[in-house]
Amino acid sequence: MNRYTTSLGIVALLLGTAMAHERLPMNAKPLSAILEAAEQAKITDITEVSFDDGVWEIEGFQNGQALEFHFNPVTGALLSSHSDTNHRLIGDGILSALAVARQLEKGGFQTITELEWEGTFWSADVTFEGQPRELQIDPRTGVILSNRVDH
Repeated sequence: MNRYTTSLGIVALLLGTAMAHERLPMNAKPLSAILEAAEQAKITDITEVSFDDGVWEIEGFQNGQALEFHFNPVTGALLSSHSDTNHRLIGDGILSALAVARQLEKGGFQTITELEWEGTFWSADVTFEGQPRELQIDPRTGVILSNRVDH
């Protein structure tokens, strides 16, 4: 084995390890349940949801203040919150993150690991039939505008 092959092997191992940490636990609640817990905590205008470092990170507003919240993926409990940079408010007539998550789950997308308001559409990283996919979703109707393999 040469140095190049060894280096590639180490990089692949490190990437694989990093990717493994971003997998939801087997007993994780669906994203819609996490977002329902966020709404019960009076979190509004959720603009980004991502699974990172073993917790759900949710960017939204509470009492008019931009915050980032951390939720336990198994219990749905709110773990912490801290100030965050100002995010864009979601306009009238735009589907909420919860509505988009529910629609995706009903459509057979087994795992949603990221949902983000891009200003003109929702984007989502999902798994469908065991394959990672990147979606772009119409913000008013929920229609999937783009569905491609996520590398």
